Amino acid sequence: MLEKFRKHEESEMHLKSLKFWRQYHFLDEMPRDGSSVYSKRVEGNKRYLKLIIENILFLGKQCLLLKGNDQSISSINKGNFLELLEIRARDKGGEVFRRMSSHVDFYCSTQVQEEIIEIIQAEILQDIVSEINVSSAFSVICEETTDIATKGQLSVCVRYPQKTSSAVLVKERFLGFVNIEKMAAVPVHKHIKAYLQQVGIDFNKICGQAYDSATNLRVKFNEVVTELKKEEPRALYVHCYAHFFELAVISFCKEVKELRSTLNALSSLFNTVRMSGEMLATLQTRCKLSQNKTCKKHTSQTCWTAHDHLLLSVTECLPEIIETLNAVSRHSSGTAVADQLNDLLVVVTKFEFIFCLKFLYRVLSITGILSREFQSETVDIFSLFSKIEAILECLSSERSDMYFKSIWDGAAEICKKITSKGFEVEKPAFQKRRKIQKTVDPGNLESMFCPTAAHEHYKINVYYQGLDSVLKNLKLCFSEFDYCKMKQISELLFKWNEPLDEAAAKHVQEFYKLDADIIPELRFYRQYANLNFVTDYGSLSFVDLGCLFSQHGLHNNIPCISKLLHIALSWPITSTNNEKSFSTLPHLKKYLLRTMGQEKYTGLALMAVEQELVNKLMEPERLDGIVEKFISQMKIHT
Repeated sequence: MLEKFRKHEESEMHLKSLKFWRQYHFLDEMPRDGSSVYSKRVEGNKRYLKLIIENILFLGKQCLLLKGNDQSISSINKGNFLELLEIRARDKGGEVFRRMSSHVDFYCSTQVQEEIIEIIQAEILQDIVSEINVSSAFSVICEETTDIATKGQLSVCVRYPQKTSSAVLVKERFLGFVNIEKMAAVPVHKHIKAYLQQVGIDFNKICGQAYDSATNLRVKFNEVVTELKKEEPRALYVHCYAHFFELAVISFCKEVKELRSTLNALSSLFNTVRMSGEMLATLQTRCKLSQNKTCKKHTSQTCWTAHDHLLLSVTECLPEIIETLNAVSRHSSGTAVADQLNDLLVVVTKFEFIFCLKFLYRVLSITGILSREFQSETVDIFSLFSKIEAILECLSSERSDMYFKSIWDGAAEICKKITSKGFEVEKPAFQKRRKIQKTVDPGNLESMFCPTAAHEHYKINVYYQGLDSVLKNLKLCFSEFDYCKMKQISELLFKWNEPLDEAAAKHVQEFYKLDADIIPELRFYRQYANLNFVTDYGSLSFVDLGCLFSQHGLHNNIPCISKLLHIALSWPITSTNNEKSFSTLPHLKKYLLRTMGQEKYTGLALMAVEQELVNKLMEPERLDGIVEKFISQMKIHT
């Protein structure tokens, strides 16, 4: 009989009944006759509920899990939520601690915590949406993410300007995750549009779109751009800046097996350096690989491999790196660390690794020029397209025997340096597809690096294929890039000392459906800027121009031009990492990295990413509002 009772205690029906009883018990303490006793109980319950909400806000902001593996009373570690709650309840006094003890199961239930998180999510989204709808323009930024169940998701962010009395701020905000598992049935752009409208954003104000993906969704995103522009032509496609561009180039290289293996080996190498104090100290001295470069700033492959200066350091110092790996391996003989180092030594002493390392530096040192342009706060929009064309032409021109030979010979030279230090280098490997007569004496040292078949294999299957992959994907990235329209607006805003092209101005006015005739505003603006803006437009960013508009009180005088400025500020073509900007993307990247292998919940992600807004919810009035909403929902459920 006792065993049946214990089984019943664990049943879903019993647990639900118990939860609703405790819920009713808590709500039953609400005042019925206005007596002071009931009022005190209600106020006590609300104070305790505030404590619960503050706990969730704090843990969410710090990107910490709420629950532990064992939340029982006897557990040594009950998890972040209960441990923090217990400490804070003790600090608040005996009454609060007693309430915690009597209601702990209720507030630890998944359903209750999820309902509190949903209320917090709604509050944060309401703050964001209110700011967006007051603004005159916004752009959407979507990035592909994956959760623990490998479900396809898009993280959706928005960028928009916010006018203040002294400046125009640029804000980027995270809105949430959109499930893309069902996107085969419903077009991606409709999912994105529906989500934006669902949270309350005025979709008519969209003026830009940017996407990032490391998989075949990249092709799908180009379709999204086209379809979204059919519904809203003003949603210009902008290639997202800096970090996204660097990662895109890396992902293109990974389409070639040998390059992918090299990138994985580089990741292992830098992780090893980061974890080993001995190696780090040695390499800092011998190779000038500083801790800031190898350990703090670039801890993940998705970031550091995109920096050409690090690849150059590894290439130039590879013999010394191999010596250091070997020395540390001998000191750690018989341990798992030694085995890992020996495995790494096998990889980095292959001709394939060295050749691919040279190739990666060759490509990334060129694309890095454009990446740094995107990363700057003042992109020269007038020369941007020419720079893109120059990068593509530069990579195309290197698809020749001459440039291949320079990389091949450079790799062979490094191999000789490694060999001279007493290490054996594995010769170039290739898969034989037909029998080839040997034309080189095997005893000749040069034959180790220049067999005809291997030479052809590396030229066709690694060098050419790698260049083709990068070129094809870069062209795909920029194929929908709305450079011309961006340039037209930029010329109207910045080139105030050049003759006015009224036809182009009228085209912009019609395209953006401006309320008034823009020509008189432009005539006034150009004269005013020439007389009062002492700085040269070439040194100005859109944010700088926004400050000038605010300082000179121009927003109300020239509303059409002011709107064009706000549209330009919404484009995610430049980084927002300056004092007059709020960038959510670094916080989102950090959140995604810290929650690898976990479900991606929008509510928790919002708290981790939008920390500024979480701080606002900690204010007494906002906390009171969350408490009242939660109590109202509990009453509805009962």
